Amino acid sequence: MSRMGAVNAALTGTDLASSVAGDVLYQSPEMRLWFMQAMHCLSKLNARYVATAFDLSGFSSACDVGGCTGALAQELVRENPHLQVTVFDLPETIELAAHFQPAGPQAAQIRFAAGSQWGVEMGNG
Repeated sequence: MSRMGAVNAALTGTDLASSVAGDVLYQSPEMRLWFMQAMHCLSKLNARYVATAFDLSGFSSACDVGGCTGALAQELVRENPHLQVTVFDLPETIELAAHFQPAGPQAAQIRFAAGSQWGVEMGNG
């Protein structure tokens, strides 16, 4: 991890991923997709543990901020069929997330929303 990238993110309010890895990972859609594939594989290793760690039966919706490919969202709806999950991530990530969206009934329960946690009001819906 680049210390200067982290410092730049803290000082400018930009997202850490772009500041630390922006030069390499964000230079082309192909590199972003490669990175997202790696993140998806790693996320799938732990997603089931996270999805079953909490009792979400009293909730109708959830939001995975920085959810990238939606791996956690897929497990959340698999374990909680009543749940609607929004995956919130940067626009350049969301535009490539279609490569990872599930088929079948789960697809209707997962929504992808583009934005930035820095300066965007997420609202109630």
